[in-house]
Amino acid sequence: MHALRVTYRTPLDGELRAWMTQQLIKYLLFMRGQIPCLYDEFHEFVENAKQHQQEEAPRRRKLSMNGGMKRAVKCVEAVQSLFGGQLDAIFTLGVQRVALVFGSSMMTPREVVIVDFDIEKEISRPPAAAVESPQTEEEDMSIEDSQTLSPPSPPMAREKLMRLCSQKLIRALFAHTMEQFSSALPATQLHIAVLAERQATTIRGFIPKQQFKLRLPKEKRGGTLRFSKQLQERDEFIRAAKSGSKEHRERMQQVIKDEFTKPLPVTAQFYQELTAQQRENELKTQAAAERHMKQLQTIQTKLDAREVQMTRRKEFERKKKELFADA
Repeated sequence: MHALRVTYRTPLDGELRAWMTQQLIKYLLFMRGQIPCLYDEFHEFVENAKQHQQEEAPRRRKLSMNGGMKRAVKCVEAVQSLFGGQLDAIFTLGVQRVALVFGSSMMTPREVVIVDFDIEKEISRPPAAAVESPQTEEEDMSIEDSQTLSPPSPPMAREKLMRLCSQKLIRALFAHTMEQFSSALPATQLHIAVLAERQATTIRGFIPKQQFKLRLPKEKRGGTLRFSKQLQERDEFIRAAKSGSKEHRERMQQVIKDEFTKPLPVTAQFYQELTAQQRENELKTQAAAERHMKQLQTIQTKLDAREVQMTRRKEFERKKKELFADA
């Protein structure tokens, strides 16, 4: 699990948190390969397609829509329903944590992104394991100016503040997850879990749970995966050794020489997995050969039957000619 801390000089109220969560959902839907383009472009494309369908409907009796377009429309409608008021309503309850879960269900997650909204006293002393977000003077000055300066239009200042806060979050996440998000997830569902205050009435789209434990994806373990991980680490070290200063390259090359030239230990578990894999490959090859032989036998049987039929037909024609010749 990787931790990322993004600090803000301005207090994050419910409206700001809802807006940042909305932009984060848009970003993750695209970066994790659930939609083919940025969400705003995707939304515009779907709306244009729906408008075109409505214009063509009076001319034709029924305008068919393929499965991909139906799923796109359903996805946009679900997201717009979430952005249309559900997030604003849930963030009025003092939200402390938001979990964005990719997977077929909450019990079988494939990937989880957790957002903790810390209070001010917790931000003053960050944990040692957290990674600080990349901050620039331009971003800090922009946020500070949006709070201290008094522009002529207060609504524009609020809009600018919301945009700057979301941009800082997305930039920090992008810089921190470039390697983790290098490969897209398979098409799946996005579930949203929120830790907030209790209230008497329920919010549409959310199911209240008094005792809920979030399940995180289990890390895959095994000899083959460890081997692949070592090769990946070696490649990363090699790429790092080719860049940087001369001292840095020499030090990285020494690490590669010392750590990655050692032979991998062959354990009993690894030998069993290798033997099982070889046995499975042999069974697959044998099954394929048997299927091929059955196909050949079927073809030969059909050819034999056809040859017998042709022989009988020739014999019948020969006897027919002899009969008419005698007559």
